[in-house]
Amino acid sequence: MIRLVSQSEPVARKNYNCDACQLLNNSVDDWSIFTDSEMEIIDKARANGWKILKGEKHLKQNSIQNGDFCSCRFMPNIAQICLKYGFYDDY
Repeated sequence: MIRLVSQSEPVARKNYNCDACQLLNNSVDDWSIFTDSEMEIIDKARANGWKILKGEKHLKQNSIQNGDFCSCRFMPNIAQICLKYGFYDDY
C-alpha cells in the first residue's frame, strides 16, 4: 500500500532522474501509440537524457510504501502521458 505524505512543485537545484520517464521506458513496447505532440514531449525528455534539468519545475512526491519512505520526482508532462495510457495502473 502507498500513502502519499506530501506533494510539491519545486524548481530543480540539480539534475534529477525522472521517475515517470523510467516508467515510460519500462512500459512502452510500441512507440507509435503516441500522438505527434506527445512524441515531441518524449523526444525532448530523451534528448535531455530522461533527466529533470537544473532550473526546471517538476513534481516531487514523498510517500510511504510498504513501511518505507520514498521520494519520487516527475516531469509533469511525462507523468500526464503515463496517466493517460494507464502505465501507473501496473504499479
